[in-house]
Formats: sequence, C-alpha cells, structure tokens
Amino acid sequence: MSQPEPLSLTSVHLEMFFNGQPLGVNGSGFVIQTRAGPMLVTAMHNLTGREIDGKCKHTLGALPNTVTLKNYFGLLSKDVPLFQGDNDPNHATQRFFTHASRTVDVALLPLPPTVCQHAANILDPSLWRPLRYAAGIPVVRPGDECYAIGYPEGLTNNLGSDSVLPVWKVGHIANDAQFAFNGEDLCLIDASTRPGVSGAPVFIVRRSWDDAISHCRLVGVYSGRTSDTSQLGRVWKPTIIHEILQAQFAETW
Repeated sequence: MSQPEPLSLTSVHLEMFFNGQPLGVNGSGFVIQTRAGPMLVTAMHNLTGREIDGKCKHTLGALPNTVTLKNYFGLLSKDVPLFQGDNDPNHATQRFFTHASRTVDVALLPLPPTVCQHAANILDPSLWRPLRYAAGIPVVRPGDECYAIGYPEGLTNNLGSDSVLPVWKVGHIANDAQFAFNGEDLCLIDASTRPGVSGAPVFIVRRSWDDAISHCRLVGVYSGRTSDTSQLGRVWKPTIIHEILQAQFAETW
C-alpha cells in the first residue's frame, strides 16, 4: 500500500469560521508537542483575520473565532475556539500565543489533548527546538532548494473521510539565512506561493540513494510574500517558536 511522504503528514489544513459560518478563508500549519500539550503553529494573521498593520483581511470585515484542522489522518480537531469567554474576536482575550514583537507573524494555539492520538502528525521536536533542529542539515545556504508544504488557495488532495494531503511548493533560499533579515529572525524564499500557504512549514530535504528522505531541516513558518507583486516570501525561523513558548512558560524548550 502506498504511503505519503513523511513530511506531508506534518502539514495541517486550516479553515476559519465565525460562529460556525465558514469565512471562505483557508490556511496551513503544523502541530508540535510541548510540555503544555499539543499546539498548532501557524501564521498569526490566519487566527486574527488581520494583517500585521491591523487591516482586516476579509473583504466584508469578518473575523474568525474558531478554526478546524484536518490532515492525512482526518479531522484532527473541529471548531477550536480562538478567544476566551464569549469567544468574540472584537473584545475577548485571545487563546493563542504570539511573539513580544508584534511584527512577527507567528502564533501558537493550544489544542485539545485528543490531537495527540494522531502521533504521526506531531512534528518531531528535533526539527523545531533550537539546540537540535540544525543537527541533520547544519547550514542553510542561498540557493538551497526548499519546500513550503501547505494548501495554496485551499487546494487539498482529498482522500475521503476528511483525509487530506498538502501540496509541495518548491522554492529556493533567497538570502544569507544565517543572518537576521533587517533585524528580524526570518529568511526569504523565492517561490510562487499563493494565499492559503501562510502558516505552512518550510523544509530543506536531503535524500538518500534510494530517494528516501535521509535528512531534513525546518527552515521555519511561511507567512506570505513581501508584496503583492513579489515572488519573495517571508519564513520565520524556528527560534521564534522557542521564544514564544519561553515567554509564556518561563522555561527553555
């Protein structure tokens, strides 16, 4: 029986709702296991419904208050609330964690513990923890081929029973990624991405002689292009995940 590529299993399809009504907005993400439980990692604007400058992304001004997650293993979690109390995005406190710098377009949303039963969906800690994620591929160089694994324009490979597989968008590292980019902990990739890929994990992959994945490295979290006319996309580095968790739980991850 054919099996998906292992990294395809990490990518999660997101659909945003307001009070049960679909907003026609899709995104991408991945799930990590932390000491505080499973968490969705995605672009912050997927959960806020707003651009970094505060502008509403929905044409009619609608904001999401729940998100539904699917991947190859089916429906991981339905209608996860994004806000506390009455779950009103206009005034309630958000349930998801963000970075101290409001320009960082990454958010972590705590998920129900039942998500852990889909163990193969959980991204291995060695790929996102700062002391470990560079072990397989220690250096990221300009021109390195990379893959944003997500759901452009909500496109999914539907396998039935809510089981979906993502699309691999090919790109290349577009800067000297060992340095901060204009003072921020991100790098750029040159890739023809589309809306819906935001929040997707971006990987560099090395393959063995039999074409199996031998080493991979999480470059970071894709969060959109630098402009509407650009093919350059922002990828926030895995250290951002660590910094968000450290700020919330005051411990090293």
